[in-house]
Amino acid sequence: MEIRGIDVSAYNRVTDYKKVAKAGIKVAILRITERGNKVDSTFYGNYEGFVGAGIKVGVYKYSYALSVAQAQEEARKVLETLSGRKLDYPVFYDMEWSEQRSLPRTTVTAIVKAFRKVIVDGGYLFGIYCNTDWYYHVLDTASLPYDYWLAAYPYNDKGQIVESLRPPVGIGWQYSSKGRIPGIEGDVDLDVFYKDFSGGSSGEDASGTVSYTVKAGDTLSGIAQKYNTTVEKLVSLNHISDANLIYVGQKIQIPKTDEAYKTWVGACTGNSVNVRKGPGLSYGNIAGYPRLNKGNLVDVIGEKNANDGVPWYYIWIAKKYKGYVRHDYIRRV
Repeated sequence: MEIRGIDVSAYNRVTDYKKVAKAGIKVAILRITERGNKVDSTFYGNYEGFVGAGIKVGVYKYSYALSVAQAQEEARKVLETLSGRKLDYPVFYDMEWSEQRSLPRTTVTAIVKAFRKVIVDGGYLFGIYCNTDWYYHVLDTASLPYDYWLAAYPYNDKGQIVESLRPPVGIGWQYSSKGRIPGIEGDVDLDVFYKDFSGGSSGEDASGTVSYTVKAGDTLSGIAQKYNTTVEKLVSLNHISDANLIYVGQKIQIPKTDEAYKTWVGACTGNSVNVRKGPGLSYGNIAGYPRLNKGNLVDVIGEKNANDGVPWYYIWIAKKYKGYVRHDYIRRV
């Protein structure tokens, strides 16, 4: 499977996002911030434009960090700029700055891991962008076992795939910086990706948080009360600049505690309702308690959308079995 993509920044002028989509581009990786942690002047417009055209989006951050603290600051600015916006592809950490190359390998590894931790704790997927020289000769890939998007294109780049340069590793290949795509003025970077991230990451994460998707009528104070936490904690964890401003579809990371899990009690509304291993009809039934009957009480401990966008409740049965049930089979009691 090859998924056609591009990556863009303020150096690229996109004039018609729908034309880009019609040209067969399925993924756009957007530069989010530039040197000095300034927001790329085209990021917000590109995000809205590509999403509106049905193109999946991710972001990249060219790193200028020479220390762990600087890497953490770069990551925090990325999260602040995203402000909960949905990404279909990872936040890629662009490792290619010549001054980083002179650092000890252990320092480079620490920089990447520090950036990654902040990004993953913020609820986003993480990956690394670099060229094949950095992949083989600079980065300690054994200590950094993540998704790699690799650049390799010829000196006489003509905007076409040169098969002999295709990297044997990675989830994506940037094969040209001289591509031409309808709807974009001038040259643009061309990519192919081999991994579809549409399944996303799990709602529960080893970082100790659970993901909640904001719905119409939600407020941050209401979410905090529902999950037995505080507005202050949610603001800090999600890098929210205005506690009174959240929007439908925004992902909020919530501290995962025993109290936060038991959000409300629900009752099954049907008979022989399947309890599945994941959100969606493609998942099989859980072991131990594969079905519910009308009136069975459960703890609803989370919610996650299936690939078709339908919400499924994550339930806890008798404090022992956990699984997913479609939202319309559970009512609040």
